[in-house]
Amino acid sequence: MNMTSQQLMKLILEESEIISEKIKRLEQLSAQIEQSNRNHLEQLKRTDIKVDNSGVNRSIAELERVAEKTVKSIQTTQKGFNWVLYTVVFSAISLAALFFAFKYGFQAKSEIRNEYYNELNKEGRILSEKNAVFMEKFYKWVDKNPNDSKELFREVNKMK
Repeated sequence: MNMTSQQLMKLILEESEIISEKIKRLEQLSAQIEQSNRNHLEQLKRTDIKVDNSGVNRSIAELERVAEKTVKSIQTTQKGFNWVLYTVVFSAISLAALFFAFKYGFQAKSEIRNEYYNELNKEGRILSEKNAVFMEKFYKWVDKNPNDSKELFREVNKMK
């Protein structure tokens, strides 16, 4: 395979023409790609891209409803708590008032009874146990002897 320099030159020239054509073709392709990219870029600039945010809006609306329900629940709970608190305070005040009324009211009443009993006892208006037994027997005798008892009462009235 001996080649002459002319043949070699011819071969190099042919190869260089092929390479040159391929480079021209590549340049054409790159120009087409560049033009295509520019067209797509222009088209993207003109296109109005809309984002579907309906899911986000629904979530926000749901969160707002939950927040409103929470606020209402807290207000209801607070009203209930206030009612219970007022009831407890009223009950405590009522119980304290009843306690003091019973403690001092009944104590005073029992003291009054004791003082009255002591005064009646000093005046001799309360019968002793011995006198009570005597009076019981006396009234039984009066019931059994009505005729004698009338005379006895007349005598007693004269003594007064």
